[in-house]
Amino acid sequence: MKSDQRPLNHIVEKRPVWAALFLFTLFAIAGCEKPEQELGLGIQPDDDLLTAFQTDTTTIECFTIREDSLATDELSQSLLGNYFDPFTGITRTSIYTQLRLGTPDQDFGTNPVADSIVLAMRYTGESYGSLQDQFFEVYRLTEDLFIDSTYYSNDDFDFDFDNLVEIGQETQGFNLSDKLFFEEDSANPQLRLPLDLAFGEELMNAGDEIYDTNENWLEYFKGIYVRSSSGGGGVVNLDLVDSESAVRLYYHNDDDTLFYDYVINTSCARVNRFEHSFTGDLMPLNNFGEAPANQVGYVQAAAVCKTRIEFPHIDDYNEFEQRTINKAELIIPVFQEFDERLPFQSALFLLTEDEDGDAVGLPGQLSTVVDIGGSYNSSTNEYRFNISRWFQEYLNGNQAVNFVNLVSNNAGISVRRVGANGPEANPEDSSNNMRLILTFTD
Repeated sequence: MKSDQRPLNHIVEKRPVWAALFLFTLFAIAGCEKPEQELGLGIQPDDDLLTAFQTDTTTIECFTIREDSLATDELSQSLLGNYFDPFTGITRTSIYTQLRLGTPDQDFGTNPVADSIVLAMRYTGESYGSLQDQFFEVYRLTEDLFIDSTYYSNDDFDFDFDNLVEIGQETQGFNLSDKLFFEEDSANPQLRLPLDLAFGEELMNAGDEIYDTNENWLEYFKGIYVRSSSGGGGVVNLDLVDSESAVRLYYHNDDDTLFYDYVINTSCARVNRFEHSFTGDLMPLNNFGEAPANQVGYVQAAAVCKTRIEFPHIDDYNEFEQRTINKAELIIPVFQEFDERLPFQSALFLLTEDEDGDAVGLPGQLSTVVDIGGSYNSSTNEYRFNISRWFQEYLNGNQAVNFVNLVSNNAGISVRRVGANGPEANPEDSSNNMRLILTFTD
C-alpha cells in the first residue's frame, strides 16, 4: 500500500542548611512572576559560579511507552532477522525491495538453460544477538512500490505466498567475517539464499519485451519480500545497494556459461519492516498502554519503545525568584553491564512535544554553543544531557509539556536496546539512579 501519512564549576561543598532553606522557600513562596531571564544555561565558566549550589531532589516520574512508526524507505542499511530480548520481547525485521535490470535488452543467447539462482545481500559488519541459524523466506511482491513515496516501518505490501527459496536451503547462518571464494572469483561476506530453479527459468523466459526497459520489468516483476520465520537468533545489517547485493541468475547456452544480475540500487524503492511483541512487564505496550519505569525504563530502536521522563512539579520553580537556574543536567545510568553481542546505543536523543502533540527537538539541540550531549559514556556507564535551555524555556512558558522522551539514535537501521535506571532504581543509594542535577547561582 502507498502511505501518504506522517511520516537535546565549581561545585561548592554540600550545605544542608541552605538546601533545607531552599526547599522550604521553593514551596512556600507564592505569587511571584515567572523568571524571564535566560542567564547561564550551563555555559558559564567554573570561576563564574562561586556562589553556586546544587540539588538533585527534583521529582522525576518515568514510563516506558510504545514508539511510533518510523519512515524507513531508502535508508543507508537494511535489517534482517529476528531477535528475542528477555526484557522487551521479540523484534522481527524484514525487507521489501524492488529489483532492477542489470542491463536492459538482455539476450540470453541460443538455447539458454538456467543453472541456479541466488539472492546475495552483503553484510555491513553490524549485528545484534547470538546470530543463530534462521529459517528464511523470499516472496514475490504483487503490489507496486514507488521510489518517490514515503513508507513506514509498519507498512505492509501484498505478496505471493509461494516461498522462492530452494527447498532444503531455507535455514542459513550469519557469517559476518569470512570472504567467499568461488572457482575464479571471491566475494565479501554476505548472506546467500539459493532460490528455486523454476523461478530462474521463469525469469529467463519472460520474453524480450520484459527486458526492453526497467519500466516493463517493474510492471512484470514488482520486487521481493525477505524475512525470517524463526523465533529469534539475531539481526544483521545489510548493504542492499552494494554492487555485490543482487539476485544472480547463472545459466548456460550453446556458446558459453554466464550469469545475469537483477540489481538493487539507489533507484530501487526499498523499505525496512519492523514488528514487535512485548513480553513481561512491558506487555501493556502491545495495546499501546504504558509500563511504569521508575525502576527501569527501556529504549529500543526499530520503532519498539521509548521512555517518557516527566517532571511533575517543575512549575514550582517559578515560585522562587532569589536564585537563577544556571544548569540542568539529566543523568541516565544504564542498569546492565556492556555485552558486545548486545551493544547499547552509541547515543540517545531527547524529544519533547509541541501544542499539537508532535515530536520536536529540544531548543538548542543543534547549537554549537551548548552541547546537549547524549552519548554513551562507557567509563561511567551512563548517558548525560544538558537540558538547561529547555528547562528555562518551560518555566518561561515557551514549552508545551513538562516531559521529554528518551529515544534511540539510528532507530531505522538498528534494533539496539538499553535499560536505564529509573529515579527509584535504588532507594538506598541514589547515586546510580536517574536524576536531574540543578545548579543555582545568586
